[in-house]
Parts: sequence; C-alpha cells; structure tokens
Amino acid sequence: MTPEETSLLASIGVTDYWNIAQLVLICSMYGFYLLLALIALALLLKSGIPSTRPRRYLLGITIIILGINTWAYIISVGIELVRLKNVFNPLSNGAGLRAQAEVANAKALPWGHMSVWAANLNLLVGDATVIWRAWAIYTGNRIVQWFLVTLMALNGAVLIISSAFDVADLSEGLQTTVLALSVTSIWISLLTNLVATSLIGVKLIVHHKTVKPLYNGKQRSHVERLLLLLVESGTALGVFQLLYAILLTLEDFTIPTQNETAAYLMFSSVFLEVVPMYPVAVIILVNLERAPLAESFHLSIRATPSTAESKSPNGHKVAGSIDLATPHHLSTIRFVEGGGDDALMTAGSSFTSDHVAQNDLEADNSQI
Repeated sequence: MTPEETSLLASIGVTDYWNIAQLVLICSMYGFYLLLALIALALLLKSGIPSTRPRRYLLGITIIILGINTWAYIISVGIELVRLKNVFNPLSNGAGLRAQAEVANAKALPWGHMSVWAANLNLLVGDATVIWRAWAIYTGNRIVQWFLVTLMALNGAVLIISSAFDVADLSEGLQTTVLALSVTSIWISLLTNLVATSLIGVKLIVHHKTVKPLYNGKQRSHVERLLLLLVESGTALGVFQLLYAILLTLEDFTIPTQNETAAYLMFSSVFLEVVPMYPVAVIILVNLERAPLAESFHLSIRATPSTAESKSPNGHKVAGSIDLATPHHLSTIRFVEGGGDDALMTAGSSFTSDHVAQNDLEADNSQI
C-alpha cells in the first residue's frame, strides 16, 4: 500500500467513524419521534376514523409527516450502507482505494439527491405547522393571516428552489449558488418561526392582561398556559434553528476544523429529527383538547347594596345598567379582532361578582 493510499485509508476511517456516530444518533432520535407519532395516531383514531374535517386534516398531516420522516430515516441508513459496502469492495480492474471511494460516492449519489428533498420537506412541514398555529389563533384578522401566508409562501419557495439547486449541484457543480441558497433557506425558516412565535406571544400578553382580574395570585387560565406552552416550544425550536443556521454557515463559508465539522454533523442529525417532532407534539396537544380557540367564564352575578338600586324613581331601570339578577356569560378571549376584551373590562368594573360559578375551559376546536 502506497503512502497516498495509507493517508486516504486513514481519512476514510475518520469519515466513517463520524458517519456511523451520526447514524446511531439518527436512529435514536427517530425512535423517539416514532413513539410520539404513534401516540398522535392513537389519539386521532381512538374513536375510529375522524368524521370532522379538522380532525381528518390532522390525521392526514400526521401520516404525511410520518411518511416523510421515515423516508428520510431510510435514506440516512441507506447512504451509509451503500458507501461502506462499496468503498472497501475491490474493483474487478484492480484499481486502488481512491477509485473504490469514487465508485462508492457515485453509487450513493441517488440517495444523496433524495436526502436533500427529505430534509427540506421535513423543514417545510415544520414551518407550516408553526405558521398554522399562529394563523388559527388570529382567526378574523385578515391582515395578520395574509402576512403569515405570504411569509410561508416565500419560505416554501426558497426551500424548494434550494432543494432543486442542491440536487443540480451534486451533478453539475454549482457550488456557490447552492451554498448561498441552502444557508438562506435556513435563516428564512428561522425568521418564519420567530415571527409566528412572536405573534402568539403578543396574543398571550393581551390575554394575560384581560383575564388577570379573574384569577388570584399566580393562577393562569388554561388558554394562557396553552399559549405559554406554544411560545416556549416555538422558542425552543427557534434555538435549535439558530444553532443549526450558525453551524451551517460556518461549515459552508469558512474552512471548518475537524471538531467543527463533527459538531455540525452531530447537531444536524438532532435538528433534522427535532423539526418533525414539533408538529407531532402540537397535534398531540390538540387531540388532548388543550388547544382551544375560545375560553369562557360563567359568572353568577349578584347585586351589592350599592348597585342594587340602579333604577330611576319611577321604578324603571336606568339606561345602560346591567340586570344583576340574571347570570351573565362573558367571553374573555375569542382570538378574533373586536371589542370583546374591552367590553369585558368595562363590564367588570360595573358589577361585583359574588362568586365564579364555573371557570373551567370551554374548548372550541372548530378552527383546527
């Protein structure tokens, strides 16, 4: 064996070491994702095939995500198996190790094409779920909804174009264009999540201010806890996206060290499995009926001595007064534009609540 082949063999050994470590991590993450996906499917199908359109949509998107992620998992395993099989398989013409490595890379090329599309489709579905959550919460606000749709369309276009150019690069060597598009698509994906999560955060703040008088101390409404969970999960996903975008930028536009390349390989494996986990987790949340678009409190109102005499001397009720003998239903949050929240605060200052007869959650999942 020549010194050149010895050096090449050492390089192949290091590469295969990290590829196998990456594959082990992918298998572990996929197993955890598969558990979440099966839980989501069990919740959706516990009463048979869903009869409503929203639940059928959720079932369909769960199956699509499962199919895409399983496809991506099979590709990840297939690439490594094909490379390992061919790189150490002697050629019939007696060519050396370098020729064997070239043959191995050539046979793994179709798998590489598929891996590009699988990874970006996973990312696209994850971003669409983030946008969908914000879109559903802002039902009735057409400006915000159209802004979210436009942002998602831009994100999807960049991801699709990036995938197409990435595949072309594998065949034609359009390196600079592909690197720029790949990095741009990840940063736009991060922006999409940041905007959607921020909009949910705004709704959380508005809701907190609205219902705060109805709770004692640090108690939170179910909707507030849900919105907080969505903000926290969106933020966690954003942290993963940010780290991945930074590592990808360093990997593509600098000369990375071996440790930086290893960090990128390992973290990319985690990130590409975390992305499909997010929408599945949201679907589980919805199917546990903890993702409402409306919360209502039923207040049984009784007049205090100071407010009971809200009548004119002739016995007629004064215009604008509230009939305190009748229980009132106050919608504290509807997630639509309008004066509902202001009306609540105005009414809340005009009567005294004897007790909260029922402050449990009424979920309206007709939009999701």
